[in-house]
Amino acid sequence: MRNENRKDQIRIEELEVYAHHGVYPEENEKGQHFYVNATLYTNTRPAGLADDLSLSTNYGEVCQFITEFMQQHTFQLIETVAERTAYEVLQQFPLVQGLDLEIRKPEAPIPLPFGSVSVAIHREWHEAYIAVGSNMGDSREHIARALAQLKNSKNIRVEKVSELLETLPYGGVEQENFVNGMFEIRTLLTPEELEAINIMRKALNGLKPDEATDRILDMFSHTRNNVEFVNMVKKNRFI
Repeated sequence: MRNENRKDQIRIEELEVYAHHGVYPEENEKGQHFYVNATLYTNTRPAGLADDLSLSTNYGEVCQFITEFMQQHTFQLIETVAERTAYEVLQQFPLVQGLDLEIRKPEAPIPLPFGSVSVAIHREWHEAYIAVGSNMGDSREHIARALAQLKNSKNIRVEKVSELLETLPYGGVEQENFVNGMFEIRTLLTPEELEAINIMRKALNGLKPDEATDRILDMFSHTRNNVEFVNMVKKNRFI
């Protein structure tokens, strides 16, 4: 995994799948062979110490899952095959924290001598933090609804929820006190996609980007690589 906390690896090499992906109609009709290389990032130590498969990810089941998914769906691009397959594997196998996935297409319709073409991607669950705050109406209810929406997202797993704290408005402006908290999450969303949360809450409140005013709900996302999250952790106690 591409971070300091290196994980163990389960590797699948050259899994052969006959499927019908491609831009051209004849590819969708006749199909062709694809080959899949996958590296699953996980923690194999519990299974290794106990000699217990239930504590690990069954690579046979992963192979079967990838095969069935690629055969039951048809996409034009192998970029889409890789993206959708990686997403489904990460959703289906909870012990897999990250995934390197390569989709090879050696029979691609290229009128030149070549060995193979492929798309290789890395996808993972990563840690992020969402700070929330409200000072209008039933602030605690607004935050509870936001939490419920996050929990309903397939792309987000809520790991911890802080206590809610009441704070004075920032900058000494005359406003109602804020109720603030923070959620620790694991997510498949990129930092850029998480930024959409900020865009949505601004639209909800009818705000300009840096306008300081009363808020129905504030939501700010931060990844562990963002130094701002350190300050948030210090200000919020997780329960």
